[in-house]
Amino acid sequence: MPADDKLYFSELIARFHEQRGAIDAHAAQHVIAQLEQSWQKERKLKELADLDGVIEEKAAPLRQLEKEWRMLKDEIADRAEQLREKEEHIIALSAELKKLLLEKQQRSSAE
Repeated sequence: MPADDKLYFSELIARFHEQRGAIDAHAAQHVIAQLEQSWQKERKLKELADLDGVIEEKAAPLRQLEKEWRMLKDEIADRAEQLREKEEHIIALSAELKKLLLEKQQRSSAE
Protein backbone atom coordinates (compact mmCIF):
# COMPACT_ATOMS: atom_id res chain seq x y z
CA MET A 1 0.00 0.00 0.00
CA PRO A 2 1.43 3.37 -0.94
CA ALA A 3 2.17 5.89 1.77
CA ASP A 4 -0.57 8.19 0.48
CA ASP A 5 -3.10 5.40 0.87
CA LYS A 6 -1.89 4.73 4.42
CA LEU A 7 -2.14 8.43 5.17
CA TYR A 8 -5.58 8.59 3.61
CA PHE A 9 -6.84 5.62 5.63
CA SER A 10 -5.20 6.92 8.80
CA GLU A 11 -6.93 10.25 8.33
CA LEU A 12 -10.18 8.47 7.52
CA ILE A 13 -9.89 6.34 10.66
CA ALA A 14 -8.99 9.42 12.72
CA ARG A 15 -12.03 11.29 11.36
CA PHE A 16 -14.20 8.25 12.02
CA HIS A 17 -12.96 8.14 15.64
CA GLU A 18 -13.54 11.89 15.99
CA GLN A 19 -17.04 11.58 14.62
CA ARG A 20 -17.69 8.51 16.74
CA GLY A 21 -16.38 10.38 19.78
CA ALA A 22 -18.64 13.33 18.99
CA ILE A 23 -21.61 10.98 18.58
CA ASP A 24 -20.72 9.21 21.84
CA ALA A 25 -20.27 12.56 23.59
CA HIS A 26 -23.62 13.76 22.27
CA ALA A 27 -25.27 10.50 23.34
CA ALA A 28 -23.64 10.77 26.76
CA GLN A 29 -24.84 14.36 27.08
CA HIS A 30 -28.34 13.23 26.15
CA VAL A 31 -28.23 10.42 28.71
CA ILE A 32 -26.91 12.79 31.37
CA ALA A 33 -29.64 15.31 30.53
CA GLN A 34 -32.26 12.56 30.80
CA LEU A 35 -30.82 11.45 34.14
CA GLU A 36 -30.87 15.05 35.36
CA GLN A 37 -34.51 15.45 34.30
CA SER A 38 -35.40 12.17 35.97
CA TRP A 39 -33.62 13.20 39.17
CA GLN A 40 -35.34 16.60 39.15
CA LYS A 41 -38.72 14.91 38.65
CA GLU A 42 -38.07 12.42 41.47
CA ARG A 43 -36.93 15.23 43.76
CA LYS A 44 -40.04 17.24 42.97
CA LEU A 45 -42.29 14.21 43.57
CA LYS A 46 -40.58 13.61 46.93
CA GLU A 47 -41.04 17.26 47.89
CA LEU A 48 -44.72 17.05 46.94
CA ALA A 49 -45.12 13.84 48.93
CA ASP A 50 -43.46 15.50 51.93
CA LEU A 51 -45.83 18.46 51.58
CA ASP A 52 -48.78 16.08 51.37
CA GLY A 53 -47.63 14.59 54.68
CA VAL A 54 -47.39 18.01 56.32
CA ILE A 55 -50.78 19.01 54.92
CA GLU A 56 -52.32 15.81 56.28
CA GLU A 57 -50.78 16.47 59.71
CA LYS A 58 -52.29 19.97 59.72
CA ALA A 59 -55.65 18.85 58.31
CA ALA A 60 -56.28 16.06 60.84
CA PRO A 61 -56.78 18.39 63.84
CA LEU A 62 -58.89 20.68 61.68
CA ARG A 63 -61.17 17.79 60.73
CA GLN A 64 -61.48 16.84 64.40
CA LEU A 65 -62.37 20.43 65.34
CA GLU A 66 -64.92 20.58 62.56
CA LYS A 67 -66.49 17.34 63.80
CA GLU A 68 -66.70 18.72 67.35
CA TRP A 69 -68.11 22.01 66.03
CA ARG A 70 -70.83 20.20 64.09
CA MET A 71 -71.75 18.16 67.16
CA LEU A 72 -71.95 21.32 69.28
CA LYS A 73 -73.98 23.10 66.62
CA ASP A 74 -76.42 20.19 66.45
CA GLU A 75 -76.61 20.12 70.25
CA ILE A 76 -77.28 23.87 70.33
CA ALA A 77 -80.02 23.46 67.71
CA ASP A 78 -81.58 20.68 69.79
CA ARG A 79 -81.36 22.81 72.93
CA ALA A 80 -82.90 25.77 71.09
CA GLU A 81 -85.83 23.55 70.10
CA GLN A 82 -86.19 22.37 73.71
CA LEU A 83 -86.06 25.98 74.87
CA ARG A 84 -88.77 26.98 72.40
CA GLU A 85 -90.97 24.11 73.57
CA LYS A 86 -90.44 25.07 77.23
CA GLU A 87 -91.28 28.71 76.45
CA GLU A 88 -94.51 27.64 74.73
CA HIS A 89 -95.39 25.47 77.73
CA ILE A 90 -94.62 28.34 80.15
CA ILE A 91 -96.79 30.71 78.08
CA ALA A 92 -99.66 28.21 78.04
CA LEU A 93 -99.42 27.57 81.80
CA SER A 94 -99.13 31.31 82.49
CA ALA A 95 -102.23 32.01 80.40
CA GLU A 96 -104.12 29.30 82.27
CA LEU A 97 -102.95 30.65 85.63
CA LYS A 98 -103.88 34.20 84.62
CA LYS A 99 -107.33 32.99 83.61
CA LEU A 100 -107.76 31.25 86.99
CA LEU A 101 -106.56 34.34 88.87
CA LEU A 102 -109.01 36.55 86.95
CA GLU A 103 -111.81 34.11 87.69
CA LYS A 104 -110.90 34.11 91.39
CA GLN A 105 -110.78 37.92 91.40
CA GLN A 106 -114.17 38.13 89.72
CA ARG A 107 -115.69 35.71 92.25
CA SER A 108 -114.13 37.67 95.11
CA SER A 109 -115.52 40.93 93.78
CA ALA A 110 -118.95 39.45 93.26
CA GLU A 111 -119.40 38.71 96.91
